[in-house]
Amino acid sequence: MDRGEAVPHFTLTDRDGVRTSYASSIWQQKQLVLVLLGSERSSEADDYAARLHRAFADADGDTALIVTNESLAELSGPAALVADRWGEIVHVARAARPNALPPPEDLAAWAEHVRQRCPECEGESR
Repeated sequence: MDRGEAVPHFTLTDRDGVRTSYASSIWQQKQLVLVLLGSERSSEADDYAARLHRAFADADGDTALIVTNESLAELSGPAALVADRWGEIVHVARAARPNALPPPEDLAAWAEHVRQRCPECEGESR
């Protein structure tokens, strides 16, 4: 999965045990920040997840943050992506370990950028 591609419809369980269907609860309703921490639970992954939740604590209701140890068929962790409400990926990062992913504050800045951008204006520049 790369920038400009569409997020595939998925159902994942986050680290708190909450099962989320992208198609029914996020797609066309909220922008997405999806962080796949890899299948192994570790103190490093726990620390990164806690930092993510702090960085997004004040995020408005139009951003969905999903932090999981699961993978997608198209992307395995550690990885992070930011997508707009229509599912277009605007940022994706892959890493060898969770702490090598972008700082949570950077992902929050990407989410804010996506929230404020003007898709109609960007369409004119393509």
